[in-house]
Amino acid sequence: MSSKEVKNMLKEAREAIKAKDFPAAIVKCKKILEQDENHYMALILMGAAYQESDKQQAASYLKLALKVADDQTIALQGLANCAESVELPSIYEKLLTLTPDKYRDLHQKLLNVSDKLDSVDPCLQIFEKETESEDLDRRTSSYECVSQIAIRVTELDDKWNKILLEALEKSADNELTPNHKDKSKALLRLLYKSMNIPRLVERACDVITHYPEDAHAYEWICKIYVDKIDDESFDIERHLQQPIMEYITKLMVVSRSAIPLLANAVYLVKEKNEFIESRNILIEVNSLRPDWYSCQKYSALVNVKLRANTLAELFARQSNTTLLLIRSLVQQNLNEKTVEVVEICRTLLPSVAPTDKTELLELYATALIRKKEFDTEIVEELRQRNSFQIDILWAMKHEVDGDVDKAIAHLNESDDHNLCDHHLLLGQWYFSSKKMELALTHFLKATRIEPYNSDCFFWLGKLYLTINDQIRAQKCFEKCVYLYPRHQQGVTLLSAMYRQSMNWDGNNLLLQSAANAIAGQQCKWARIQLGFHYLALKNFNDAIQAFRMALREDANDLSCWEGLADAYFQRGSYNSASKVYQKISEIDPLSLYPKLQVANIKTILKFHKEAVICFDDLLKEHPDFVPALSGMAEAHLGLCYYYLPQRLLGRCKSHAEEAVKYLIRALQLQNNFACLWRLLANALQVIACLPNSKAFLTVPGFLVNVTDEHVLLDGDKLFELSARVYYRAIKIRNSDDLLWYELGLSYYLRAIKHGDDTNRKKILDLAVEATKHAIKLSPARWKSWNLLGVICTTKEINKLPLAQHCFIKALNIDKKSAISWTNLGVLYLIHGQIKLANKAFGRSQQADTGYINAWTGQAYIAERIGEDDEAMDLFKHSTSLGYTAESAIGFTHWVCTVLNSKELLADQRFRYTIEKLHAVPIATDSIIWFCEAEDDKATPESLCFLGYLYYRQRLWRKAIESYRKAVAKSNGEMRDHIFCNLGYAHLKNNEPLEAYEAFHSVTSATLKSTVGLALAHFKAEQYEESYAVYDSALNWLAANDQDKAFILIAMAAMVYKFQGEADAKTLLFQCIGLDPPIEGLYSGCALAILHGDRQMTELILQEFKQYESNSSNVHHIALLTSQYYLKMGQTKKALVYLLSRVHIHPDNMKLRNVLANFLLLNYKKSPKYLIGASRIAQSTISLQLNANQSENSSLEAARSMAIASEAMEGVDKRLKSKLAQKAVHLNPACKEAWGALITSMD
Repeated sequence: MSSKEVKNMLKEAREAIKAKDFPAAIVKCKKILEQDENHYMALILMGAAYQESDKQQAASYLKLALKVADDQTIALQGLANCAESVELPSIYEKLLTLTPDKYRDLHQKLLNVSDKLDSVDPCLQIFEKETESEDLDRRTSSYECVSQIAIRVTELDDKWNKILLEALEKSADNELTPNHKDKSKALLRLLYKSMNIPRLVERACDVITHYPEDAHAYEWICKIYVDKIDDESFDIERHLQQPIMEYITKLMVVSRSAIPLLANAVYLVKEKNEFIESRNILIEVNSLRPDWYSCQKYSALVNVKLRANTLAELFARQSNTTLLLIRSLVQQNLNEKTVEVVEICRTLLPSVAPTDKTELLELYATALIRKKEFDTEIVEELRQRNSFQIDILWAMKHEVDGDVDKAIAHLNESDDHNLCDHHLLLGQWYFSSKKMELALTHFLKATRIEPYNSDCFFWLGKLYLTINDQIRAQKCFEKCVYLYPRHQQGVTLLSAMYRQSMNWDGNNLLLQSAANAIAGQQCKWARIQLGFHYLALKNFNDAIQAFRMALREDANDLSCWEGLADAYFQRGSYNSASKVYQKISEIDPLSLYPKLQVANIKTILKFHKEAVICFDDLLKEHPDFVPALSGMAEAHLGLCYYYLPQRLLGRCKSHAEEAVKYLIRALQLQNNFACLWRLLANALQVIACLPNSKAFLTVPGFLVNVTDEHVLLDGDKLFELSARVYYRAIKIRNSDDLLWYELGLSYYLRAIKHGDDTNRKKILDLAVEATKHAIKLSPARWKSWNLLGVICTTKEINKLPLAQHCFIKALNIDKKSAISWTNLGVLYLIHGQIKLANKAFGRSQQADTGYINAWTGQAYIAERIGEDDEAMDLFKHSTSLGYTAESAIGFTHWVCTVLNSKELLADQRFRYTIEKLHAVPIATDSIIWFCEAEDDKATPESLCFLGYLYYRQRLWRKAIESYRKAVAKSNGEMRDHIFCNLGYAHLKNNEPLEAYEAFHSVTSATLKSTVGLALAHFKAEQYEESYAVYDSALNWLAANDQDKAFILIAMAAMVYKFQGEADAKTLLFQCIGLDPPIEGLYSGCALAILHGDRQMTELILQEFKQYESNSSNVHHIALLTSQYYLKMGQTKKALVYLLSRVHIHPDNMKLRNVLANFLLLNYKKSPKYLIGASRIAQSTISLQLNANQSENSSLEAARSMAIASEAMEGVDKRLKSKLAQKAVHLNPACKEAWGALITSMD
């Protein structure tokens, strides 16, 4: 390619670049470079073409151009636009040489590059050369760029300090330069880095002149003041234009930051000795900058001066200021701190600075004296150093040796050197010697010397407290705590004074201040005190939180654990409290309090048996521990109240007696506690309220003011003693309304149980007076109003309007009082206000669904309005909730009513209650409890109910006892009725002579009593007399044919006994002629079978056909029919007949028993049939529990099981014995079961 063509192609390439057609330009330049790879212009144009698309390629072509060019200017200029940042400083340096007239632009570019580089050293190196230029403007431009770098980059190598200072000094001198304020700040920073402190202060003053509202220069002055305050070689005031305080004040106005505050605090310490204000400022500084060394150092110094020793120790450790740490430890005067001081001093002495050695030796000597290790060499060295502490140290030695008088004399004879410790020690020693006036004099002197010393004010307060000057003492303690918020003894005593004066807010602030004296630092003892403060205010959650925070610092602090446990206990978190008390016992096994509280908690939670065990363990170790004796009595009373609703009266009395025993022991040890007398009165009252058979107690003679060692008291005397004991408690605590209420209740119960016409009114008047006094003391106690209302309803007081008022008043106080609502309902019920009574009882049920009397009241309402089924259900529910006399008698009445009424018993609702809800045994228990409670006052009706229920359950002997008691209390028609029942009970118990006496005692004969008398004669084998009585009943008392038929059947049975078959048949034929009951047919059929009268038997069996479908008759018919077949020798037919009957009536248990007995008696040698008999007999037991069975007594089940056992004879002896045992367990009163058991043992 010719040179002309190359020129044309270069021209085209330039035009393509101008037209932004870079690919075309690259193609043309590549053609040139193919011919001449070192063609300078082609390389330059290639670099220009790649500038927009690939700077790396552009840089490579431009670097090739630099190698072949004579004039590198163009290549360098191009390369400056595409090279890497790290290459740019060297490029700009070359351009500064090639194009010196463009220095401003290149300086700016170099400055911009410095922002992109990791290190600005290459740029500063170039600028340093530029500052050596002869051109003034060029030097000025260089310095400007250097100052800009100083503003932007704070961390530079010290080798650049000189040029940076030159640049910044020049810029700072010219106020008109850009970023003058920032350059001034950078200059101050660089001067501090260079430790050119005087120049820094002067420059800061200049900056303040230019920028008086900017805080930066002020902060540097304050910082230098704080840092150099202890440097004797530098006086900042000489370099300032105004006093230092002016700058501090101005800075706090401009910016209230940590720096001016610290400077102000330092100024107050160093110039004014105002440690209190300085301390307050340092607290603020510490909150702004918690880890600032200077703040920590001066905080340690100030707190040492204030004798805030623990705070001083904390800050001294943080700032590592050893001397201040040692002094704070010495001033705490604790053994472990003294040991630490000795160790530190021994380590520090060899290397201590000469200026600090005297102070260190003084502290070291003090610590050694407290350890009783007096070092004369140290004291001598201090004497040579003219230490003022020499006399104090000698006096302390005398005091440690036990010679306080010598110590006092030594200090009195020496010069005080205006030392606070001199007078403070003298004051303490005089105080311990009870010389209060001298102590006060020296405490006052010490306070005048150091009015900021917290110990001075503490001792002054303690002295004033000792001489009972409460006002001065409180002021001194407040000053002490103000100076040192964590002064443990001062805070404790001041807190006690606040609690005594009920200043709870002040106490809270005091303890909060002590606990939070340093942010982020906890104070255990203050937290504990705060916890007890919250405990006194019943603020249990905060108390628990405080104790927990204290335990984080010391997990073995017993007082803290006890406080936490008490807080849980008083809050009602008994399980948590119990665990904490157990933890205390683990830490201190000898402590009684936690063991006592664990036992008390078990009492509260009604674990009375466990509580008794705990108290017993405690009393074994400490038999005279009164709280444990009281707790044991309370636990026994708890068991007493537990057994009382269950009517386990023997256990109830036993535990009440135990309670009395322990309370008497406690009172013999300590008789001035009202609570002990009250518990004793409660226990006596419980025993007095028991039935008369159990309401007696042997008590020590001193309780009833007799000389006998022991006295036996019955119910009324126990009530009288109970009242006297209540009066003893009231004498101790006269304003306790609860005691007056319980006294009134005791009088009321006594009047109800033991009052008679002569004294009942008098006792009730005493009850009224006691209750009124209780109301006077506390009108807001609803129980007192309720009791007064109850007393007013008695017939002796009979103030029903007042009673209504009292009940309403009680309800106004507590609208959820079920007792008051019930009493109001009873009052309405007495006056016939059924609707109001129903509403009152309903409100009572809403208030307490388990309150028995409310349900009983509703039952009486249902009974009164004729809702019989509702009444019985309500009485049943009342009885299921527990025992009350009203519910017991009401439910028993309804059970007996239903049992005596065929119509009611046929009703499914009543039948279900009787059979499935076990109404008879429940009613029996209830009426037993009622009769026991009423004792001699039990009514004949209640005793008659009891006898009847015993009779229904085949408890003949118990029935006889009850009927005899009823007879003794009855007369007239009721007496005859009871005698009749008594006679039948004797008959059932196989006592015909006693039965005869009972029937004979009936004054107005009835069919029932006459038949009973005849039966008694019959069982006594007095057949003629029996026949005569039957005959008279038949002729005179039988009201209808059915009665006559039954009498004739009985007469036939008796006649058959002593006259034979013919006369018996005659009577039976008379009976059959009267449209007899089926029992007549049974008798006739049995008689015919026995005497082989086949015709008569078959005739009667034909009559039975009409009764075979009746389940109540089928088993009798089956038995007679099978016996007839047996008589005829048709055993197989008898078995088939019985099986067919069972298939037709599979649910009839009695029919199954007939079949089982048949197999047992007629197939004794066939194991197959005997096993079948046993299984059939056992199958009847499940039918016994079936709801469809009318009789599901355990007696029938036991008999069936006995049959099953007998069937196993000769088949399986082991199974026979097992079945016999089951029979006995089903009903131990079953003779057949015992017979089976006896035969199984042969």
